[in-house]
Amino acid sequence: MCNYKILTENNNGFIVQCLACEHIQLGFGTSLINFSEEDYFDFHLQVRDFLKRKIKISNRKEKCIYLNTYSENSKMVLSYNELMMLTELLTEASNLLIVKNLLYKKNCK
Repeated sequence: MCNYKILTENNNGFIVQCLACEHIQLGFGTSLINFSEEDYFDFHLQVRDFLKRKIKISNRKEKCIYLNTYSENSKMVLSYNELMMLTELLTEASNLLIVKNLLYKKNCK
């Protein structure tokens, strides 16, 4: 059974990691997605890459952005505004995971 540690949370969602299996759960809007740590970082990279493309979006509230969730048969559909809120969550959690992984490697030496 999973025992979760909250990595980040706000009014828009949360990201937690199981202390036992290290899987990550993203809760955002009406979605709850499970990731391996590797898939989580790939998902965050996908979001960052999308933002770098500088695509013009006329209506920032229109759900027109499709993201691969790395879960079979599932995608996220977001507005630009939602994508920005998701990016904030992902960045916060990713920074914590990077620090945790660095500290773990340092302690293992």
